[in-house]
Parts: sequence; structure tokens; C-alpha cells
Amino acid sequence: MIFSIHKYDGKNNDASKKYRVEFHQMMKEFFASPAVLHNVPESHFEKTISELENGTPYFDVYIFEADGKIAGYGAVTKTYSNEAGGLCYWFDEIYIREEFRGQGLGSAFIKQVIAENPDVKRFRLETEPENEAAVRLYKKLGFEPLEERQFTGLTLGISEGSYDKILKELAECRHRIMSIVAEDKQIDRVYRVNMQVFPLTEKIK
Repeated sequence: MIFSIHKYDGKNNDASKKYRVEFHQMMKEFFASPAVLHNVPESHFEKTISELENGTPYFDVYIFEADGKIAGYGAVTKTYSNEAGGLCYWFDEIYIREEFRGQGLGSAFIKQVIAENPDVKRFRLETEPENEAAVRLYKKLGFEPLEERQFTGLTLGISEGSYDKILKELAECRHRIMSIVAEDKQIDRVYRVNMQVFPLTEKIK
């Protein structure tokens, strides 16, 4: 299998027009798959494409091709970290269509991004522990689990009523956490716990 990986820059040419249609479809496939907990509104996909075509500095998207067919995509988000002393890249989404899996596309994508960005101070990604194949791949590529830092997040489509219920759940969770802390008589370090919920879009009509 011959494959290539190209950055989707949103320029007005035939390649980008083809990528636009395929990228939109693949985002739908990815967010409807078991790889994610919840789907997101289709308007998010249009917003992502619009940001790319307007030259956003916050993330890059790469399109994977295999034997002349669109095989998948990868999305990399960018942040600056004072702790790391520079740019941090997060492998936010990696999606490969089923017929092209197991051919090394995911590995090639990660290696290419790392090689193209030698000044980036930190590369990160996440996967569920149950995804043993992904864990083996990422360890083979040099990634190590962050045992001391536990990150989890959800992107949800909800109503205002559900939003209010979630706020109540967070308040109760905070109270339970503080009860645990109050009963702890053997404190040996300081941790930071973050809880936040906020809208990513305007109200959907």
C-alpha cells in the first residue's frame, strides 16, 4: 500500500475542495463511532472547516491518502505551556477508515508531525486503557502514561435544563471531595482539581 499525508490548508484549489468534502464526511464518521463518547452538532464541523480556511493558528488538519483514496485524517491542536517552556501539540483526533487500518498510517502521521516540528517542546495524546492496540502503538512511538495527571473531558450537546442539572452535580461532587479532604489525616502533597463547564457554541436554533 502506498500512502501519503498532506496538510489541509484550505486553499482554493482542486485538492483542497476534494479534501473539504471528504474531511467533513470523515468527521461525521469519527464522531458517530465508538471512539468517542458523544456525537456533536454538525455545525461544529462547518465551523472547524471555516477556521481552517481562514488560516487559524490554533490547529492543523492532515489528510491521509492510501493508493489514491482518502483513508483518514489527523487533527493537531496547539497551545503554549509555561511549564514546558514553549509550544505543546496535542494529537486531538486520529481517524482511519476501517479498510485502511493496521497499515501504519497512524504511526506515520505521528512521526511526520513530530519530525516537521522540532521546536515543539511537548507532544501529547490520549487513549482509553482498554484500547490496548493504541496503547502499544503509542508506547512504541515513545509516549509514556502520565500517572500523576488524570485528564478527562466531554463535549456534549445538551439543553439548558440538562446544563442546570450538570451544575448541580458538579456542586455536589465538589462537596463530596471537600468531605474526603476534611477526613484526610495523612496529607503528603498538594493536588489541583479542576471542574468546569461552559458553552462552545451559540444557542442552536
